[in-house]
Amino acid sequence: GVRRQGHRVARAVDEVVSAPALLVHASGRRTIQLASALVAVAWLLVLVLGALAPGAWLEAGDDPISTALFLGVGALVPLGVSLLPAGPGPASALVAVVPPVLAVTSVVGAASLVLGVGPAGGAAACVWMMGTIVLALLGAGRIIRALTVREGRAVELGVGAALASLPVGAVWLVMSRLGVDPMGVSSLIVLCTAGHFHFTSVGLVTLMVLAPGRARSPRARAALTVALASTIAAIPLIAAGWSGVPVVMHVGVWLLAAAVLAYAVTTLVAVLPTLTMRASKVALGLSCLAPLGSMPLAVLYVQQGIDIDVMVHVHGLLNAY
Repeated sequence: GVRRQGHRVARAVDEVVSAPALLVHASGRRTIQLASALVAVAWLLVLVLGALAPGAWLEAGDDPISTALFLGVGALVPLGVSLLPAGPGPASALVAVVPPVLAVTSVVGAASLVLGVGPAGGAAACVWMMGTIVLALLGAGRIIRALTVREGRAVELGVGAALASLPVGAVWLVMSRLGVDPMGVSSLIVLCTAGHFHFTSVGLVTLMVLAPGRARSPRARAALTVALASTIAAIPLIAAGWSGVPVVMHVGVWLLAAAVLAYAVTTLVAVLPTLTMRASKVALGLSCLAPLGSMPLAVLYVQQGIDIDVMVHVHGLLNAY
């Protein structure tokens, strides 16, 4: 009894002591958490109203991708950014403005999914895009810093890539809200691309950045670092593929699928057992099990083995939730 409780306390203290300093300070995280909680409540309200009045003006309540992206822009991305580790050396002056900018623009960006396609939705998405540009400037600084350091270079590149690629998803969201279909693709593809870059850029990369620090085995840390580096490389390849280069798209999707699957399996084996809180174990375990089903579907999709409906309702929603 007493000895077991003592071990639990010791492990919890070890987790806290070994946790890296975070990009956003404590009061800033509280601001972001409050805004994200309000969006989560609004998300539940949208789901209820969408179920009660399907086909009404609440677009995010009728479309599963819009619903997921509503939560992603308004809650997942801000919370993910707040958990990114701080870099070595003095912090950028932009760090101080991240919490208020992120809290305000993410809420407005989430509102664009409720306002639907049109000038109002487009304007709200533009506000979010401006917020992501601030984050991208911060990310560019982390990428430049990564070129000058040796220790922790993969983490610096991961943080930089997560922040710097966010405007790509925001631009696709703006096009979706304005009803713009670039290169003749469907409106569903535009919306799904916006969702892909929001969830991959911050949601996935944040987990990958944090995972190596939790692994106790050098081999596991090395495997997780390689998975992170591969994901960083795959994100721009997939972006280029959407611009009309199918071969690059295939390479990017195969690389991302392999990286995510390697991360998921390694995390289940080497990171999950180090956590002490049961809720954390359940949440992390579920998040690692989801890609085991979703990422093979991404490979099948680029090989034209499944249609877009399966990608939307299985791959997309598994990765989102």
